Amino acid sequence: MIFSAPPRYLIKLANSLKTTPLPELKEIGERIETLIKERFNLEVPEEILPSEWGFWGEKEIKEETHLDFQNTSHSISLNMGIRGSLAMYGQLVRQRQILCDIEPLEGIAKKGKFIIPSTFLEEVKKEYKEIARKAKEKQVELIEKKDPNFVYFLLLGQEAQSSIYGKGAQVIETSKARSEGVVQWEIRNKVGIPITEELAKYPSLIREIGPRCWRERRCLEPATFKTKKNICKAFLQAGGNWKGTLEELLEVLKEPYDIFSI
Repeated sequence: MIFSAPPRYLIKLANSLKTTPLPELKEIGERIETLIKERFNLEVPEEILPSEWGFWGEKEIKEETHLDFQNTSHSISLNMGIRGSLAMYGQLVRQRQILCDIEPLEGIAKKGKFIIPSTFLEEVKKEYKEIARKAKEKQVELIEKKDPNFVYFLLLGQEAQSSIYGKGAQVIETSKARSEGVVQWEIRNKVGIPITEELAKYPSLIREIGPRCWRERRCLEPATFKTKKNICKAFLQAGGNWKGTLEELLEVLKEPYDIFSI
């Protein structure tokens, strides 16, 4: 791994890694601490982190949405409970607009729920379920021994609950960026569309939110590299100039999926 950041961020990273139950991450944290001392001649103070992704325990998060709006986009405050795969969260945090407070890893493993995309063929589903069954067995086996290495057997398709938070323009930008037809389907389903539907309750925001084909009546999203075709359902219907309602557009962009439990 390569880290490029000012010393104060490296200090936070070192402190974060040193508190994890995983030995190899602790070792990385200690090495970063040593480099900070040698390279920058700085001490690394012990500090309490404002939050962390818990390893142990279980936490139930209600799927409720609280959105406050006081006439300006800067006044928006969002708190939403969602469910999604670990793969989805990995994509969601990359934009750095929304904060995610994901349930403890032990709880994710014990629930043993897995997302199945609609594109999976029956033979793929069958193989996927067998892989998930073996992974869940190993996770539970290690949890019973209080071995933190169970996290290495979590699958990217495994479902987790989370509370997500956003303020002001962050929420507007998430609606724009995460509701597009070429966005990872699960983020669109679980984050982009629900947030857009909540914001659409306020008439003054209606033209600031949602996909570009709604806001600007045009599409700038490229066709896929392999097929040279645009895979967005709305684009196939309207060619990038959506003339229906926002509600109709969001319905077109929703993607069916399944969940199975082990």
